[in-house]
Amino acid sequence: MNQKASISLPLVTVVIPAYNHAGYLREAVRSVLNQSYPHIELIVIDDGSTDDTAQVLATLDGDFRWFSQDNAGQSQTLARGWDEARGEILAYLSADDCLESQAVEVAVAALQADPALAAVYPDFNLIDPASNVVRRVEAPDFDYAAMLSNVICPIGPGAFFRRSSYRQSGPWR
Repeated sequence: MNQKASISLPLVTVVIPAYNHAGYLREAVRSVLNQSYPHIELIVIDDGSTDDTAQVLATLDGDFRWFSQDNAGQSQTLARGWDEARGEILAYLSADDCLESQAVEVAVAALQADPALAAVYPDFNLIDPASNVVRRVEAPDFDYAAMLSNVICPIGPGAFFRRSSYRQSGPWR
């Protein structure tokens, strides 16, 4: 896609909070940087890791920002990343997860097709430490009543949501 076309697409910011995931982080970052969608901002936050997370990040090539902070926990780390984000669409990816190559493109298309949607989330694969697929998980459709009564919240890895929804709901606590 040419530079002019990519500017008209909404910017998507993916935040990866990383705490002691040096062994998986390279694959997670590459899965975001190798997306078919051309207009992505990636922010990786080393949340006070005691392993080689910072060293792994320092050796990775690609267009992304990263920084280290004292351990604050996942919720505060994601909130910090989303506060730093410039994207109209926000997402998170755990440091030991990967996005399929068209994940961002498909998520953006779904959000653009229905302005009433606040968020979208995919089916996903459970993988073992060697990234072999253990099983495919088909995420159920969102059901507000089930979420309230049975504490069922199907949103898993690779959730995408509008910045406006994030501003309305506030950060995770």
